Amino acid sequence: MLRPLARTTILAALCVAVLILVGCGREDAPTSPTAGGEGGPAPAMEKVPDSASTPPPLESRLHEQWQEKVKGLDLTRASGANVSNKTMRALVEGLSPEEFEQLRASLKAVKLSAMTPFQRNVLGVAVRRVMLSGDRAALVGFLAERCPREIPPAPIEYTLAAEERRGKVTDGFTVLVDAYRASANDESRAALLDALASALPSLRAQTPEDDAFVDAAEAWHTAHKGRFKLRPRYVFAWQDHRFSEGAEELFETE
Repeated sequence: MLRPLARTTILAALCVAVLILVGCGREDAPTSPTAGGEGGPAPAMEKVPDSASTPPPLESRLHEQWQEKVKGLDLTRASGANVSNKTMRALVEGLSPEEFEQLRASLKAVKLSAMTPFQRNVLGVAVRRVMLSGDRAALVGFLAERCPREIPPAPIEYTLAAEERRGKVTDGFTVLVDAYRASANDESRAALLDALASALPSLRAQTPEDDAFVDAAEAWHTAHKGRFKLRPRYVFAWQDHRFSEGAEELFETE
């Protein structure tokens, strides 16, 4: 006669065998009392789509398109950089208004100091698009949020003053002044202040307090409006003395 412990062991083994046989005759259906209700089937795990089936974010798509266009070019040479800038302009200018707002939002989410060289280039070209739209208020608002130091291939102060001279932007140079006053972003304010100081280094040296200098820069523009020329070699001088004192004055007064 079997002892109680032996009978219990045999019964347990028979139960396991029955469960195995039943399980072999049905598909695996894990249960989850929290997700599918007690005893109900768990929902199928969501499939993570691959990059081929999911379009990349807008910024990534621009990057891929830009890379394809400049493949094989030496971007350190003037010819390669020129093609790169023209390619980026065409890509950004070809965006729909909705896509452009998406791009602006994605750039706004990144600190200027954390931007990659590509993002800084895109930011400069995006500012150029707003600048050429003729909407001065929109340009001021954009720069107050995120101000690039360059609108490739020139520093922003040169580009704005040049477009003012061409009649494309009303009071283009003082867009920097208005954006500085409207900005609540420390990095943008620093970039705007640096642009003004680079353009007017002598005035900056005479006016060390930031807000007073911005006021003085606006007064200088008012006094010389329509009577200034741009120094042809300013861009090269700025590149040689970037973010340092002693850069050449942007303007020649008539």
